[in-house]
Amino acid sequence: MGKETVHLIVNPVAGHGKAPEVVASHVIPILDHFSIPYKQHITTAPRDAGHIGQSISKHHHAASSESGDKITVIIAGGDGTTHDFIEGVLDLTGKGQGQWEIVILPLGTANALYSSLFPPSAPSPTYNSLKSLSHPPPDDILPKLYSLFAYLDKSSSPLSLPITLTSLLPPEATPANQETDPCSSTIVVPSHVVLSTSLHASILQISETLRSAHPGPERFRLAAQQSASKFFDAKAKLFPTMTTIDGSGGGEVEQWDLRKGKFVKPFTTTTLHTEKDGGHILDGPFAYFLSTSTVDRLEPTFVISPPTSLHPDTSTDIHAQSKQRWIYLTVLRPLRDPAVSSSSPEERGEIWSKRAFEVLGQAYQQGSHINLTYSTNATATEVKGEGEVVVELFRCGSFEWIPLDNQQRQEGEGDGSRLVCADGALHLIPSGGRAKVDLRDPTEGGWSFAIWA
Repeated sequence: MGKETVHLIVNPVAGHGKAPEVVASHVIPILDHFSIPYKQHITTAPRDAGHIGQSISKHHHAASSESGDKITVIIAGGDGTTHDFIEGVLDLTGKGQGQWEIVILPLGTANALYSSLFPPSAPSPTYNSLKSLSHPPPDDILPKLYSLFAYLDKSSSPLSLPITLTSLLPPEATPANQETDPCSSTIVVPSHVVLSTSLHASILQISETLRSAHPGPERFRLAAQQSASKFFDAKAKLFPTMTTIDGSGGGEVEQWDLRKGKFVKPFTTTTLHTEKDGGHILDGPFAYFLSTSTVDRLEPTFVISPPTSLHPDTSTDIHAQSKQRWIYLTVLRPLRDPAVSSSSPEERGEIWSKRAFEVLGQAYQQGSHINLTYSTNATATEVKGEGEVVVELFRCGSFEWIPLDNQQRQEGEGDGSRLVCADGALHLIPSGGRAKVDLRDPTEGGWSFAIWA
């Protein structure tokens, strides 16, 4: 049997537009060196990576009678390119089954998944396949090829890549005198990096309006300045995991205890109440709400969710892993801040804006924002002090995000709480509806995904 054909998807406009050059000058020569057959696909429009994935899947399914086989795809682009690819493949319900093994070339803007798999502060990995090259890649290119060399070495199995599915659900009952919402039909959105609401989603929305005037990363800073004072009225319901990867019992909703250095039963009890179904309710308003099952950082040094890791780890520290499949939540609720809650409603936004920049700025310090506590003088934060935690860090099996309707929303609030961001793609929850976020079960058939690292 001959070698498998590797599919190479290249997004020529991702990041700084360097993907075609890197692929032609470095990736293809390496594939040729190891006599690996490949087929190159160039994206020509937004979401085209998904269409390419569908085409590959259809041809593979037609040509192969085997189930449970695999397809290897190298994606030269960013997290958005990979998102489009996965979304396209999952749209082909019932069309074949097996495993996609993904090699990432981090040629996008932020490259959150790749940066989480290969943190810049970690020692450079060693690969036997790299040693066999007579002309190794230059130092500025080599760190972008670690996933490729992991695939070539095959010294271990690829890492399972969890996929979350976000259902944008319409209201359970619509009053007869209410006009039908144009986005009231149920939409299911997959994501492999983040599903966020509140500040993170708002920044992405505003940054798009600034793109023409500020095409560089400057627009994100400007968008953050416009969004940091906003409060997002909603409530969140957190539910336990149902089963583990090996089929045994699930795990309860847990919260990170910075003093004990481990996950424990949820303890922010002033606004967290147990429901009969085993879930927990987080009452808003919110300022920051971000979920992930795969990444600890959104940029190479912006470590927003330190416990999250795809790498297996048997240690007992914050990176300890188990067979549980978790969704990790990073939450900021402004009214938990004494400086905000003790101020007048008119002053709260400005006061919180300063706090938000202070707290999220600590994420650039190796994720130290999760060690902050509120102090008794209400004007400053402390590191592992005696006060309440600033950042609420949870892990759960699924959750719901429920924007408040027009009658419940605080005066002056718009529809910002209905906005959700899936791997950078923006979606709007139907008016009066909710978003339900679950981990996709890879054992239920269809295609699963794994990443070489």
